[in-house]
Amino acid sequence: MGKIVVKMTTKQGINKKEDETVSFLGNGISFDGKIIFKGTMSIDGHFKGDASSIENLLVGENALIESNIDVSSIIIHGEIHGNIHACEKIQILSTGKVYGDVTSPLVVMEEGALLEGKCIVIH
Repeated sequence: MGKIVVKMTTKQGINKKEDETVSFLGNGISFDGKIIFKGTMSIDGHFKGDASSIENLLVGENALIESNIDVSSIIIHGEIHGNIHACEKIQILSTGKVYGDVTSPLVVMEEGALLEGKCIVIH
């Protein structure tokens, strides 16, 4: 297990209900452990471990994630090795690669995206 320093910013909306905290694991950072975070997490580095307590996950083009993921929604530009469950939406963009099963009520894949696993759409 390692130690990580997370950069957190607050985006302020028109009213206080729209305030959102965003956390980043940047390119060039490698982390092995457990991430627990409420809000939006952006990963552009190498992460291995437990990522089951993140609301919204943005996976950058340089990201390599080795983990099963349980989130509200996820947007994937990079590479994930593990199963993904999203209670709202999974979006795999053209540069995205997923090696594992995906389960969500809504799964969107752009041309060029790679999914090597089962796609289960739930209602």
